[in-house]
Amino acid sequence: MSIHHKILAAFALMATFLVAQSLLSLYNHTELRNLVEVGLAKNHEAVSRIHAVTNDMQQLRRYEKEYFIYITNLMNKAKYRREWQDTYDHLHAALAEMIADADGRYSDGDRRRFRAWKQAAEFYGGEFEQILEDYNNTLKIKEQREEGQSVSMEANERIHDGKTRLSEALKDALEMSRTKAAESIALLGEVDQRFSEIKLLSLSLTGIGILLAIFLLFVIPGGVNRTLRRLIADAERLAKGELSIPIEHSPLPEFESLAQSLESLRKDRLADSYRRGK
Repeated sequence: MSIHHKILAAFALMATFLVAQSLLSLYNHTELRNLVEVGLAKNHEAVSRIHAVTNDMQQLRRYEKEYFIYITNLMNKAKYRREWQDTYDHLHAALAEMIADADGRYSDGDRRRFRAWKQAAEFYGGEFEQILEDYNNTLKIKEQREEGQSVSMEANERIHDGKTRLSEALKDALEMSRTKAAESIALLGEVDQRFSEIKLLSLSLTGIGILLAIFLLFVIPGGVNRTLRRLIADAERLAKGELSIPIEHSPLPEFESLAQSLESLRKDRLADSYRRGK
């Protein structure tokens, strides 16, 4: 192979190596970006929505208690009734949206749990609405107070089953929130691991590239130098009249013509010496 072709091959090899390194780095960074966007972004949004749902559940219980405390106070009762209803509507809409899952953020198992939460909230809401209807009659409240009955205690007893189911749904929502948060932390650890792998890969490829460049730096000039030294030694032997050793062919086409010329010169001198000897 000629020096020209060797140099071209060396540059082609280095170019191929650099392109491969760039493509591998691009692939890894793309995969990592997708992991972050699809994993962390979706999981973060999922956790945010679950937090909002748990907050609504807790707010419902708070407004329910306040309503029962002020059940005989028309102004405060109306205020907490509105607060409860607004929160319930928001919770109902949020759960319906999470069950529909238009963005594909949740698994089938997640959606089953959302449906259970929605059913618990609707059961609780139904009991609360029934109590509101029963105690909407102020005359009934007055009669109970005259009989020494605690309206708030009776209302709390009547909504017991609904509160229990909503509390169970709230516990499950908090558990899911913790699970999703743990998944996010694990995903962050995976991202950090991938960054370390990309860094190690880049350093390894860079090191291999440097070693390859050093190897080619010594191989190509070394081959040229060895050929030149051999041809110089052959020329010095011819100058001293040592004609018995043939001139070897050069592995480099650029020096082959010189080797052939030296060989022709050796043969001519050898033939001339034979003629003079005769």
